[in-house]
Amino acid sequence: MINKLDRLSTESIEEYCMRICSLKDDLDVSWQDIADFLNEKCGFDYSKDTYRKRYSKFASSYEVTDELQNELIELKKEKIKLAEERTQINSLVRSIAREETLKEIAADIAESISSKKLLARSKGVNIIRNTDVKGILVISDWHYGVEVSSYYNTYNTDIAKERINKLLDESIRLIKSEHISELFVLNLGDMISGIIHLPLRLNSRIDVITQTIEVSEILVEFLTELTNHCNIRYGSVSDNHSRLDPNKKEALQVESFTRIIDWYLKKRLEENENIEFLDNKYGDDICSFDIFDFKVLAVHGDKDPQKKILTQLVNFTQEHYDIVLSAHKHHFFADEQNETELYSNGSLMGTDDYAIKLRCNNKPSQLLIVCDKENISRNIYKIKL
Repeated sequence: MINKLDRLSTESIEEYCMRICSLKDDLDVSWQDIADFLNEKCGFDYSKDTYRKRYSKFASSYEVTDELQNELIELKKEKIKLAEERTQINSLVRSIAREETLKEIAADIAESISSKKLLARSKGVNIIRNTDVKGILVISDWHYGVEVSSYYNTYNTDIAKERINKLLDESIRLIKSEHISELFVLNLGDMISGIIHLPLRLNSRIDVITQTIEVSEILVEFLTELTNHCNIRYGSVSDNHSRLDPNKKEALQVESFTRIIDWYLKKRLEENENIEFLDNKYGDDICSFDIFDFKVLAVHGDKDPQKKILTQLVNFTQEHYDIVLSAHKHHFFADEQNETELYSNGSLMGTDDYAIKLRCNNKPSQLLIVCDKENISRNIYKIKL
């Protein structure tokens, strides 16, 4: 860029001044900037109006050469590239700053609650040590905070807590009866009502921040109780209802209340030795792990239609799976394709206004799968709530 502003050996002073004036718009500078620059370079003492008028007269009769035209095009290209790079950098900085701020908020809230509400630390005294049986508990679509009142269903935060307690009791019963030593608890998303649609905001009794804090603490107590009966490995995926930006097209995947919930859980449960948090290999929206010699993959389901989910995910990850788990549809579903079992989880909420419009009516349920070394799905329990 500096070379473009230097006087060429073949240019007269007048030609040099007019060329610099012609670059005004591309350099995004004022006539005063032009005057200051040329006065310093050439030793003149002209005003900005002098340069402007002389250039106006010159431009009206000057034919732009091909060489100069090419120079102008290159300058414009460089200007656009710099602008785009600046926009991308600013976007990245904002994203990182927002994520760090949200993480700090989650940690602060967890610390505050920890000082007021101490959890009973799991000692492992009741844990079954038989390692031949493991399990997968799928939790999803709690939509905590939303209110439903219709002929088909009634749902609010109080009913949500009742159903969660029932799910906990039934899970503990199955852990004992099936002799499960290790339970994978998979949070497949939509745990809060969120803010993605106006009807959701209107039907939500509490704001999205309160939804996130309360459901996080419920999960802490839920997982803590489970760790008194077996070892827990917790995994989660991002979803659609938890995104910070209601605009789907502009929302960033990393900006999700799901991440706040996970940060909160890790902080509150950091002293519990009977729980381990899974890392997602393929990204925030895909959870994968092994049980015995079996491979399991789990997603929320908003990006993967049920008819295409297996083909889509196998092609995407370049792996074969024994079980693929999803949620989002609010109803239990089971299928098998090419030796891969497919299961879709129900919802804690049950039928809402949107489902009624679609003529869909499903009872609330969550899924628990019992696994052994010979069979990835020895028993499948649809826990009705």
